[in-house]
Amino acid sequence: MIVMSDSTTETDIKEYLPKMFTEAIKSNEISRKNSGIFKGKYVWTTEELIKIFLEEKYGFHAKVEDFKDSKSRGDKKISQVVRNLVSHQKNLEQNYSGFKLTKRVEQATFEFVESVKFKWRPLVENSNLSRNTIIFGAPGTGKSYKIAKKLEEIDKNRYERVTFYRDYTYSQFVGTYKPIADDGEITYGFVPGPFLRILVKALKSGMSSKPESYYLIIEEINRADAASVFGDVFQLLDRNEYGESEYHINISNDVKKYLMMEFGGKLEDYSELKIPNNMFIWATMNSADQGVFPMDTAFKRRWNFEYLGVDDNEFFIDEKGKKLESQSCTFVVNGEAIEWNVFRRALNAKLSSENIGVNEDKLLGPFFIKVSGLDKVDIIDVICDKVIMYLFDDAVKTRRKLFFSGCSEENINRYSMVCSEFKKKGLDVFGKEFKKEYYDIQKRKRDMAMGTVEGEL
Repeated sequence: MIVMSDSTTETDIKEYLPKMFTEAIKSNEISRKNSGIFKGKYVWTTEELIKIFLEEKYGFHAKVEDFKDSKSRGDKKISQVVRNLVSHQKNLEQNYSGFKLTKRVEQATFEFVESVKFKWRPLVENSNLSRNTIIFGAPGTGKSYKIAKKLEEIDKNRYERVTFYRDYTYSQFVGTYKPIADDGEITYGFVPGPFLRILVKALKSGMSSKPESYYLIIEEINRADAASVFGDVFQLLDRNEYGESEYHINISNDVKKYLMMEFGGKLEDYSELKIPNNMFIWATMNSADQGVFPMDTAFKRRWNFEYLGVDDNEFFIDEKGKKLESQSCTFVVNGEAIEWNVFRRALNAKLSSENIGVNEDKLLGPFFIKVSGLDKVDIIDVICDKVIMYLFDDAVKTRRKLFFSGCSEENINRYSMVCSEFKKKGLDVFGKEFKKEYYDIQKRKRDMAMGTVEGEL
């Protein structure tokens, strides 16, 4: 699969086409016809010209009949260009060294080549969606869940998921030459990474009569040095108005050989590479995590960022049209029933209060813990192991005394003792005022959001 620049296309038209036609005539590869668009010793039909051009130059195999009805190919421009070529047949002159194209036919041929390039740019139903998207937000907001919902009705063969981590590299992401076990013997070969695997699938689909979209899902994109992992692929992230890469990159011989194995042709056919418009790259990012890699501005501006607020996925609508909580569970501490989602809301309200002043990206989303399948005893341990630990070690690390204001002063800097006091005191470990000023108010707000109560606070 070759992706041409404008200059390459012009060269193809002015130099390669006449040479190719002449060589095809000499080798008798083009059948002799009594009618066609060219006059001279040998002539051929428009459909044959198109077919030969695609096969000879780009390895795009198709039947002649495929080009007779433009509607069957989904590209109306092809039929218009064919008509242009036919109407300008008298302007094509023949000599013994090749065919000289007049200006009118040259322009028509150029339009045809451009239309073929457009045809290879597969237009999918959701072509208006962003090709490069990073979904970010506070922990537990449902970033991975949102992507999973989008992929529910998509065949698993059409997407690949990878998780970035500190030591993740370009070789793992794109591909590298490595030893391979083959029937007990060790050989060496190029092993593609998730980026190249899904790109090849997208290209193959794009060359079919029914192109489909393909997806590369990157979890925790900022846990690795993303700019380093992408390497020269970074250049491909700029997409044009059609959704394909604006610019190409030159590729290594290892990648060339891999593409030649997948698509056929010659090694020199694969000097350049772009991302097709039916390939989507979606990623998740939690900017609140400690120890993550910052992204530089040049890398970030090539992505569309979609923010998920802490309450964006708080509810869902069931099959009967009823509004329900995405995570719903009630547990009892110190004789008091506590609802998980209201508890989460109350914690966020105190974290956001003026005297605590925690940033929004450190608040808790509804999926911070998964409560389904947990009994009332287990969930208390989970809250200590995950929620209290997160608050203690991260969100309020420098404000523990203010946040755990109901905890005895001698225990305020001891995580195990804070958990112990939570199991005894319940909501009071966050202060005597916590239930009235935060929990009760958030419970009413939750009920109003669900439509179970009316009125004002």
